[in-house]
Amino acid sequence: MRMNSDLERAFKNIIKHVPDYQTVLKSLHVENGDAIASDGHQILLVKKFAPKGMSFDLRLDTFEFADPKNKYPETAEIWPRYHNVGFEVPSTRLRPLLKLLKALNSDMPIKLSFDGAGMTLNHANKSDGIQFSYTMPVLNYDCASATASDIYCNPEFLIDAFTFFTSKQFQYCVATFKFGEAAAPFTISTKADVGEVKYLIAPMDMKER
Repeated sequence: MRMNSDLERAFKNIIKHVPDYQTVLKSLHVENGDAIASDGHQILLVKKFAPKGMSFDLRLDTFEFADPKNKYPETAEIWPRYHNVGFEVPSTRLRPLLKLLKALNSDMPIKLSFDGAGMTLNHANKSDGIQFSYTMPVLNYDCASATASDIYCNPEFLIDAFTFFTSKQFQYCVATFKFGEAAAPFTISTKADVGEVKYLIAPMDMKER
């Protein structure tokens, strides 16, 4: 099993969002060697985290094995099967954006827009007057259609993901971003010494706002 401080912190950052009544999601779920942490809006998957065939649920707050009678939710069907937009970003390019998101300190949605120049993050908060627009250069940009849908997401989820992908074990890695329709989850993935990792984030439904 390859647990290290960066992985443990990333798993806990996701699980911290889980309400107390959803006790089953407060566990790190290991199935056939692959580790999964989820709060219902984010999923972190680490392939080959443990030996193949090993399965268990571990409470990260107490480091006790969870009751096997409480079945962990199925997550396989949540992962998108296709994408409209894809590109790559060296982890070093995520660091200035992470600092900007942390300094913003807002729970207002971040709008992600895409074109050949890169991914643009826009934020406009009428209540506090804070506005910004930041375009992050990308590599190997690919778009399946003439225009790509804008995506809205919780900035705290981006902070969790970018913190993970800029940690020491990924400092020289390239992250692959894949986006589908506006209402579909998007993914960030890479490979490192810990193995293949995939991070899923569910977008915000702006129709409800």
